Amino acid sequence: MRSIQIPETVDVTIEDGTVTVSSGEQSLSRSYDTTRLDISVDEDTIYLQPLQSRKRAKSLTGTYAAHIQNMIAGVQEPYVYTLRIVNAHFPMTVEVRDGVLVIQNFLGERHNRFVQIPVDVDVNVNGDEITVSGPDKEQVGVTAGRIEGVCFKGSKDMRKFQDGIYLVKTNDE
Repeated sequence: MRSIQIPETVDVTIEDGTVTVSSGEQSLSRSYDTTRLDISVDEDTIYLQPLQSRKRAKSLTGTYAAHIQNMIAGVQEPYVYTLRIVNAHFPMTVEVRDGVLVIQNFLGERHNRFVQIPVDVDVNVNGDEITVSGPDKEQVGVTAGRIEGVCFKGSKDMRKFQDGIYLVKTNDE
């Protein structure tokens, strides 16, 4: 059995396997498979109890506990990933338009590269720095990874072609 303490400023509700964590204006929900695990909430504690004594059920207990702890931390303080724009050969233009990050003139290419931004994630471009923030750690990390991955250079020599967008800092380190 695992237990997670709930801070005073956070509200947690569980209905039909869906855990909802809220604090102030921030709210996150996530559905969990409850066939191997029982999730219950007391006044200030969440309990995760495996229904079987098998290894898979026990490992899910730790995984679900980590997800719920990330949700609690995310509604209290958003996750922030910082990326750096590096361009040595061609000046790159990066901007956010209507929920899409647009990268222009990457390695002198005529076509633009695009990254869809999820609804709960904020992306800000300030000079050569991009900040990706939001309450959901998974969505913020996936968005930062997509931004970094859209600047893939293919078979070019990375020692010579260092242009791209690179992750430089996260607030959970």
